[in-house]
Amino acid sequence: MPTNKTFLELVPKLFEEDKILSEVTFDKIKSVVKFENARVFMLSPESLEEIYPAKKELKISNTLSKALFKEELEQSKELSKSPHFITYLKVKNVVYGIILFEGDTFSEEEKQILKAITNILSYKIKDNELSEVFKSQVKILSKAVEETKSAEQIKTEFIANVSHELRTPLNAILGYADLLQNKKLGELNKKQTEFINNIQTSSLHLLGMINEILDISKIEANSIQLVKQPFEISMVIDEVLNTLFPLFEQKNIKLTKEITDFEIKADYQKTKQILFNLISNALKFTKDEIKIQTNLDKNNAIISIIDNGIGIEKKNQKKIFKKFTQINDYSIKKESSTGLGLTISQEFAKMHNGKITVESEPNKGSNFTVKIPLN
Repeated sequence: MPTNKTFLELVPKLFEEDKILSEVTFDKIKSVVKFENARVFMLSPESLEEIYPAKKELKISNTLSKALFKEELEQSKELSKSPHFITYLKVKNVVYGIILFEGDTFSEEEKQILKAITNILSYKIKDNELSEVFKSQVKILSKAVEETKSAEQIKTEFIANVSHELRTPLNAILGYADLLQNKKLGELNKKQTEFINNIQTSSLHLLGMINEILDISKIEANSIQLVKQPFEISMVIDEVLNTLFPLFEQKNIKLTKEITDFEIKADYQKTKQILFNLISNALKFTKDEIKIQTNLDKNNAIISIIDNGIGIEKKNQKKIFKKFTQINDYSIKKESSTGLGLTISQEFAKMHNGKITVESEPNKGSNFTVKIPLN
């Protein structure tokens, strides 16, 4: 007669095999309870499919297809003509199969052991099935991720190439317009000056949109690296203002500067892009004035761009930093934009371990503040 100790020693070994329903597994069970043969059947809607040791199906009644009743199974002569004991493969009282142990009469203790072993096998079989499904899904997901990465790379390369091809002629247009505006090729009449200003303004706007699309594609591809260098904060502000000077003149916007100059170690181009985007936005939505302030806060540079324009409602102040977001307001929508400028600026600030915040009230203007560590 098997002992409880023998049974307890067997239990861990039942989990060693990858293929649970195998000859090895049933040989282990035989070391505890003697039987001649074991047959495993899985339940399907209209049959019991024998999956171990041989594959064949047995038609069963509709009643039996809904629940495996012990009395019906034991009366089924098709299962086995030899003396046998049936145990149930089930999880949470849901039966999905049976194990039929053929042999001489089993004692109550042996039956209890076979039931306990079958319970263990029930969960292990389902665990293996789920594991296989999981592996299959992971494989499918991995393939989808790789395909997505490939598509993203193609998209990024395409955008980079197109942006480059568009920027080259635009820079040429701006260069020639600058020569004409500065009267390097002779005097211009009033109408010609007006046309040159329009060319510069439109070209700058288009160049800004192209740069934004290129920048967001690089951010999404994690292909941007900071190149930090020391520079005076006034230098980068003046360069941005010189670029945007035609827009200030065209819109007759008053500029006030309250600049405390200091040195900062940051990525010059990214800092320039942040300020360019914020001042460009202020130019779009201000009434007639923009103020630029700089301050130091412990080890941080503080740069504020303040306008007296249409302002932003409190509920929209977080939304405006989201990609492709434009507030559903006619006075805002009439200004063409990619909806990427603030997203890019915030991302560039975060790369410096900084941030951009906004304080605003409708019809009272906005204050966008950039905070970047000095080093």
